[in-house]
Amino acid sequence: LYEYDQNNLLVKKTIKGSSVNDVLTYVNNEEGDCVQLTVEHPYGNEVYTYEYQYDEYGNWTMRLQFKNGAFDCAALRTLSYHKKGATTADEIALTDEAKAAKKAKMDIENEANKAAAEAEKEALKIQREQERAAAKAEKAAAREAAAAEKAAKKQAAQEAAAAEKAAKKAAAAEPKEKKVKEPKAKKDESQAKQPKAKKEKKVKEPKAVKAKEPKANKKAKRQEEEMVIRHQGEVQTLGGDEKSAKAAEREMKRRAAAAEKAREKEYKQQIKARKAAEKEAEKALRKAEKAAEKAAEKEAKKAANGK
Repeated sequence: LYEYDQNNLLVKKTIKGSSVNDVLTYVNNEEGDCVQLTVEHPYGNEVYTYEYQYDEYGNWTMRLQFKNGAFDCAALRTLSYHKKGATTADEIALTDEAKAAKKAKMDIENEANKAAAEAEKEALKIQREQERAAAKAEKAAAREAAAAEKAAKKQAAQEAAAAEKAAKKAAAAEPKEKKVKEPKAKKDESQAKQPKAKKEKKVKEPKAVKAKEPKANKKAKRQEEEMVIRHQGEVQTLGGDEKSAKAAEREMKRRAAAAEKAREKEYKQQIKARKAAEKEAEKALRKAEKAAEKAAEKEAKKAANGK
């Protein structure tokens, strides 16, 4: 495809390829000669600039070509002009030698241009192949890196799960806190059954011939005897209750102190076991993280070497 400006000068040309197209953009000067050519490739652009030397008729006799700012090549032209209406043989016809020299020069230039075009085309082909190979290698490296990262994450997850399992197992192995049964308080001995005071047997005295006492006196005497017996039992019971209560209190204090001491000892053992389990779990987790990092580094190095 070709595009021209208002002066009928070529300003853009598109060369279709098998997969991609190359676009050539021209910038022309007042003489109608190209001073800048931009070649747009899929992999990048190339910029050619030209400098000219003109003769008195406005035609260039020398052209310098620069590629991306660096000198590339030079072209020289020798032009012959003939006056309009000339009749002499020297002005009209060129000698056979001049024709042959001109033809040879043109053939050399054509061959050079053809060889340059072929070389540029081959270089472009090689460059594209290299770019395709680099893109393919980059994709392969990305796939390998993703696979390595996935494997490292999987391994890290497995090791973390193993560490967590070990921590749970260690926590389950900790001794459970035993409830120490407090000793039951002894029943107050004051509530214990006291042996009933035996009633004194009345010795039957031989009956004497006495005058009968009145019934009221007999009843009062019997009540007085029962009160004395009851008072004696209460005194005995009171003395025994005080001693038993003090002994029971001392025993309760001793057992309570022993139970408290046992609870403190067991609590310290549990704390120690829990700390040991946490330390083992942390150690296992750290080991898993280091192993995962090493695996990731190994896979990354492998991927880099493969690239």
